[in-house]
Amino acid sequence: MLLICTHMKIKDSFLRFPMFRLHENHPFPGKILCLLFLAVSVLTTAGCGSSGSGTPISGDGSLSAPGDTDTANNDEDGIDSSATDDESTDSAADDNDTDALSFQDIIAEYLPIILDYDSYGVQFDLALSAVESYLDGTLSLADTEAEIEAVCLTLTEYCRNLTDYTVSAELSRALQDHGILPEDFEYFADLRADQASEYLSDLDFLDFYLPYADDYDFDLQEVSFWFELHSTIQEAYRGYYFYGSVNYWFAEWDEEQTACVQEEVIPLLASYIPETYVWETSQTASEEKAMSYLDILEDCVAMDAEHLGGLIEELNRLKRELEDAQ
Repeated sequence: MLLICTHMKIKDSFLRFPMFRLHENHPFPGKILCLLFLAVSVLTTAGCGSSGSGTPISGDGSLSAPGDTDTANNDEDGIDSSATDDESTDSAADDNDTDALSFQDIIAEYLPIILDYDSYGVQFDLALSAVESYLDGTLSLADTEAEIEAVCLTLTEYCRNLTDYTVSAELSRALQDHGILPEDFEYFADLRADQASEYLSDLDFLDFYLPYADDYDFDLQEVSFWFELHSTIQEAYRGYYFYGSVNYWFAEWDEEQTACVQEEVIPLLASYIPETYVWETSQTASEEKAMSYLDILEDCVAMDAEHLGGLIEELNRLKRELEDAQ
């Protein structure tokens, strides 16, 4: 069950991004499902709904047409009623333009969401660092467990403080005007708690072996394997989140808008950003970059499945020896 949950966790993380969720014929989700089927002999199909309606919402701004009496009076006074209507319409349009949210408003709404995700990555980085220090002998088991517990408490608190996210009518219109589907934006925001919970599940699995690592070589080896596997996954996540949930959203914005993203968002990322990156100016290119990190994550799933297979084989061998001894 732990393996199934872990692997479905990784698959669900892929489906978080619009490049996968909206393109139903995209080949990559199928590759993941097939790989999971081979790894755990269970084929689970999961649909990704979205809590947002995605309905385009436009401002009202319309004016009632003048009545017949008003029209007659205007004609008698020599006033062109059609010209008056045009001026009224232009005025209403100007009012709508003034009230509409700008791309800076979208960035301001997006920033705390991506920083929440990034903060979860930072916490998991702290956990990985503690395990690494334990394995190289510079941190005691007790101190390592204390640091892991602190990370778990922080992630749990993050989950408690999150509330359901809803795209407002004004933001919905602004997102559509700037090439972002409101339902995607809302879906991405609503899955923050899931990402924190996924990290908690990974740390729970570590806790199965870590308390015994000082006394048993087997448990120490499992802790070491866990560290190597999840270090690789975390490095892949840095690129995958950056290209899949930062670059992808804003890839095709104009130069001024992109500059704002690069100045106001990227410098604040502490975990979900590669050591070196190239900002892509098309969603296709950013999607291809994300795919390169997806390949690494697929390899990790296969590696984990192979490792589990070895453990099961060894367990069966010990079971046979015990039966023969009886």
